[in-house]
Amino acid sequence: MCDLCKDIGIGIPDWDFLTPDKNGKVPSGNKIEIRKIVDKHALVFTNSAGEYGAGALTIAFCPICGRKLVEE
Repeated sequence: MCDLCKDIGIGIPDWDFLTPDKNGKVPSGNKIEIRKIVDKHALVFTNSAGEYGAGALTIAFCPICGRKLVEE
């Protein structure tokens, strides 16, 4: 299990790219997470702070460590 798949969220993420982080820097807008959406695991990603939009791909295995994402 890797950092990407150990904390799988539920639903569409609400990323905030406008509020500075704990170091006072505004996040870059690059984000990727594994989320459970409508009973399926999906790789949800964005490449900017709302300029280009986001996307999602249904997956069965973690793309980093290869762990099978099983139903719990």
